[in-house]
Amino acid sequence: MSITKAAIGLMYHIHKDTYRRNTLLINGITIGMALNMRTGYTDDQWKYDDFRKQVEMDSDLSKYSHSKLIISPKSCKWQYNNLIYQILACNMMDVADKFGDYMGDPAGELKKEGDLYFKHGKSWKWEHTKSGHPLGPHGLWMTKDFAKKFGQKSKDHVLRMSRAERTDIPRSAWGGIGAGKLKRYWSGWFFTDKNAYAIGWVAQVIALTPNSVKTQIYEENWDDDVSNHPDDIKWQFINCVEVPLKC
Repeated sequence: MSITKAAIGLMYHIHKDTYRRNTLLINGITIGMALNMRTGYTDDQWKYDDFRKQVEMDSDLSKYSHSKLIISPKSCKWQYNNLIYQILACNMMDVADKFGDYMGDPAGELKKEGDLYFKHGKSWKWEHTKSGHPLGPHGLWMTKDFAKKFGQKSKDHVLRMSRAERTDIPRSAWGGIGAGKLKRYWSGWFFTDKNAYAIGWVAQVIALTPNSVKTQIYEENWDDDVSNHPDDIKWQFINCVEVPLKC
């Protein structure tokens, strides 16, 4: 499963003295603007199959993402953007090592696994290109137990320390799980009034509440994923966290 953006955002937060939010990243976009999806560009140029082709070709993912981003339509509103998080990942080339150190499960050397390349901890792995570029979108995989541990370790940083840096989300700007309920965004995490959510592929979620950490991590059927089943109970996960008495 992938909760990659939340992990990238948290590593920038943990290492904020080195990666200051007001530092320019590209095209007048600061690190802080990129982390909060305030890029001024839409996500129209993001195509997963083309992205995977670039990974397989061992392309420079930063240059690829930049070239796609600058031809995307402009937007003055908050816009979810996969390409900017690839640029953020490439800007912190050792993000997997930092993540492993933070979690107390260090990353090993880059190793080939079939046709893919990963840095591994014991309970997680992060996909890279052959030449070592960490993937921003769809890069990080972890076990269910490790996802819970990640949420528990990140809880204070996300729920408390992020308050002054969160960005409001227009009501119609997010159409994934939790659509219409998520109000703010910070460094890969979505927020309601009290809770925070790291949202991965389709309906994979780590939920942080003031009193607990809840996860919805499941084995995805890649040929027929949950997006094809709007009545699947998994879509109610965030609703159940927000109003548990209704579930």
